[in-house]
Amino acid sequence: MRAQTRITLAVAALVLAVGMPAMADNVHINCLSTCFALAGSQGTKSFNPTFTITNMGTSGLITSSGKGKNIIKFPASGTMFLVVLAPGNSTLTFKANGVASGAVTSFTSPSKFLFPTLGTPGGNPANLQAFTSITQAVLPSFTSSVGYKVSTISLGAYNFTKNGGPISVGFSSFFNGTKPSKGFAAGTLFFAYLIDNNQHGIIVDQTPFSEVLGITQGPPAPTPEPSSLVLLGSGLITLAGFVRRKLVRD
Repeated sequence: MRAQTRITLAVAALVLAVGMPAMADNVHINCLSTCFALAGSQGTKSFNPTFTITNMGTSGLITSSGKGKNIIKFPASGTMFLVVLAPGNSTLTFKANGVASGAVTSFTSPSKFLFPTLGTPGGNPANLQAFTSITQAVLPSFTSSVGYKVSTISLGAYNFTKNGGPISVGFSSFFNGTKPSKGFAAGTLFFAYLIDNNQHGIIVDQTPFSEVLGITQGPPAPTPEPSSLVLLGSGLITLAGFVRRKLVRD
């Protein structure tokens, strides 16, 4: 009876193992700004954060093809991509490692998974609600129907036989429309994924939700330009003179 029970349990475990999809969570975001726990993930108060991205394994990458004498070997390489999810109808543009953020994609409730929204095959689809729960820790009124504006930036080749170390990420050239900005808004999230160069652009690894990075504090309100202050000062002086003359006449 015990032997039969062990066999039954072993078969059940095998079925579960075969039925469960492989987790593609090897891409780690390592925050270099001051970071802390945020809704099961990680947060930072820096609106212009710095971090590194590292892939912790090569199991998903194709390194060879064929059988016997016809086998062809490939370098275990891929292309790393950074995804920036800006809450609401953000108009922010920026550069990551000197690469412009480019076109944005709307990620809202009708499209509940990130990768199908981006039109990229492979990976675990990345549920919208999981991202939303992180942003809600910063912006309680935020909902999935508000959604995100998503920018995807290629960080270049990631070849495990040559440069398997981390990719450093830095940002510059922030603009809200035509106005310069100092950084990302509160609630912005960062996520990364790796595409296998030998599998026609299929995602093989991605950031686990425990390592998504969220910004908890946006840049301060812009200060008036010196020319604006001069105009304001001139207006106040003129007003003061007018009031004084009126008092003298009265």
